[in-house]
Amino acid sequence: MSASGAGRDNSLDSAKQYYELLNNRPQDVLNDIMEKGPVFTHEQYKRALELLHRSDPNSTPELHKRYAAKLAEIIKRIGVAV
Repeated sequence: MSASGAGRDNSLDSAKQYYELLNNRPQDVLNDIMEKGPVFTHEQYKRALELLHRSDPNSTPELHKRYAAKLAEIIKRIGVAV
């Protein structure tokens, strides 16, 4: 496979992983980061949590703030190696 084909495959794999991330609950996303380490940037995780919050009719602004604060704490503690 050519280098451009491999790069395209990596991009598709990353997009697929991100899409699958959006099928989780916010707490599961945070747990995965703690257990497996970050796969995406802090900003990408922040956007995912935002999307999850907006798509959940039971989510509250306070709950979203708590998840965002927990994300920042986790990223600060373990860092982002992406």
